[in-house]
Amino acid sequence: MSRHSNYPIRLTAEERGRLWLMIMLQKATPRVLQRAQILLLCDEGKRDNEIVQLLGCSPLTVANARQRWVKQNTVEDLPAVRKPPPTAS
Repeated sequence: MSRHSNYPIRLTAEERGRLWLMIMLQKATPRVLQRAQILLLCDEGKRDNEIVQLLGCSPLTVANARQRWVKQNTVEDLPAVRKPPPTAS
């Protein structure tokens, strides 16, 4: 799978700086830090298969990181959706 994704990544200088800072300070979960690394590599023009090789992650991880950024503009985990507890009637 040596293609670019349907979700191209073009970071602004500010976004690039925030992602680099997050990585340098290690102020996030490993999963979030990996997403930041993926986005920075995408922005450098790396193909998905190159990123998989560099980071040792799955192609789906790269695709999901791209999609999350394009659709939600975040690398953070989203809050879990939980069902409300049943009410006693």
